[in-house]
Amino acid sequence: MLTDWLNRSGDSLALHAEVIKKVGSSVKVKITLETRAEPGATITSPIKPTYPTTSPTQIDHLPLESLGIATGLWLATASGQSSGTPNSMQAQVRFKVECADGSTGDYMVVRILSPLFFDNAKP
Repeated sequence: MLTDWLNRSGDSLALHAEVIKKVGSSVKVKITLETRAEPGATITSPIKPTYPTTSPTQIDHLPLESLGIATGLWLATASGQSSGTPNSMQAQVRFKVECADGSTGDYMVVRILSPLFFDNAKP
């Protein structure tokens, strides 16, 4: 599933997603951030989050594996980005939500809260 395109209003992004119900022990959902410069432009995906990370490699999505709230941060830093550029968010962003595991009949009910765009305050 893809969300609608949102105009980016800050250099960084915080996203909260809540797993309300989970049926099946192995079912997982992942949320990936996609971006583009303008309508009709090339879509860049995935944009790796600053948090969470899985050592020793950077993951490319926000994982949802159990009941409760998960938080993803995409900070305007070069840390962990394969291209070495600030998190590479362009003018518009959207989220791709997909099942990563599970068996027939497994599912999760997920609520994605409104993303929070902000600028990093650094001295």
